[in-house]
Amino acid sequence: RKLSDEAILAAKDQAQRASAAKSEFFANVSHEIRTPMNVIFGMTEIVESEGGLSDEQRDCLARTRNAATTLLALVDDVLDVSRIEAGKLTLDVVETSLEALLLEIADLLRPRAEAKGLDLACDVSAAIPTRLLADPVRLRQIVTNLVGNAVKFTERGRVEVRARLLVETPLGATVRISVADTGIGIARDRHAAVFESFTQADGSSTRRFGGTGLGLTICRDLVRLMGGELQLDSTPDIGSEFRVVLFLEKPAAARTQRAADEANEAELPVRLSA
Repeated sequence: RKLSDEAILAAKDQAQRASAAKSEFFANVSHEIRTPMNVIFGMTEIVESEGGLSDEQRDCLARTRNAATTLLALVDDVLDVSRIEAGKLTLDVVETSLEALLLEIADLLRPRAEAKGLDLACDVSAAIPTRLLADPVRLRQIVTNLVGNAVKFTERGRVEVRARLLVETPLGATVRISVADTGIGIARDRHAAVFESFTQADGSSTRRFGGTGLGLTICRDLVRLMGGELQLDSTPDIGSEFRVVLFLEKPAAARTQRAADEANEAELPVRLSA
């Protein structure tokens, strides 16, 4: 028994050290790739600014910039996965306006949707508290990925971002952020697979739409890191809906004000009866 426990502890320690080493490796690789990529971006801008380029030359420069952007995004995704696995990704929680964040994402991705003839709508319930505590960078990353996927996998129809208040307490609010589309959908037996690293619903999706299949893995892990849940409801040829359910705390000032308001409301009948 003792030998078995020691073996388990040794294996666990080895796995943790391997995970830490992998995280450090990807961080170093990320740095080494970013340096030449920044040179490519800089040189591309210099050449473009000189003018006198033919349409073909401008097209080549645009393709170069897009390729560099895609590579940097891939590096960031791989690095995020590694950090999450190693437990080294931390949240930077600050006061955040959920409405402003979601409207910003919709405005940013609307041109991409309209280029495909899609309608991109954003509906945020007024019942959601105006200020909540969240990591806006990571929350933006989650929703942007979900909306970007919805646009990518939808050929016609619409994409809608919705935010609803599920429960509110003096301490915070449970909210649901959903991204629904009228796209290709996902077969029920593939729902779990799309959240695995380097996986899409099927091989043809990878060939047709591109991508590494890391985005949903990162979204799921980030939502879990926030203490929430990422849900999926999808039917092939009808569409998909991804739902992020999170409990977000209220800022201290808002909690204090809410407590004071409730105390005043409790005293009101006594004052009236007096």
